[in-house]
Amino acid sequence: MTLSINVSTFQGERIYKIPEQLLAFGAADTVKSFTIESSAKVHSIVIAHPLFTNSVTCILSIENEDGRQIYATDPIANAAGVENIQALDDYVAMAGVCTIKATLSGVPGGTGGNVGVSMVLSR
Repeated sequence: MTLSINVSTFQGERIYKIPEQLLAFGAADTVKSFTIESSAKVHSIVIAHPLFTNSVTCILSIENEDGRQIYATDPIANAAGVENIQALDDYVAMAGVCTIKATLSGVPGGTGGNVGVSMVLSR
């Protein structure tokens, strides 16, 4: 997957907006992910959670190159089109290839659906 990244500058730091990445869940899927190769600080994450047939929550996590979790959201409720904005009090430092993972609390049922994830980073 090729990412198109918007870049601007704020107070001497380069700010990057990772456009929304859609994680397509089938009726029986519970985990989907994508990777980002970067040395950057994550400042905010926007998560668009669809209304799945089954009432499941979603946890978004970031794992480092060693597969260790360096950040995770609280469970996000099942709700149509709701965007949950995680504005981080500080930031999460990413280095190298990191995995952005959405984990559902159970199978979504029906025809599944897409969880959208976008992020704002700085370097």
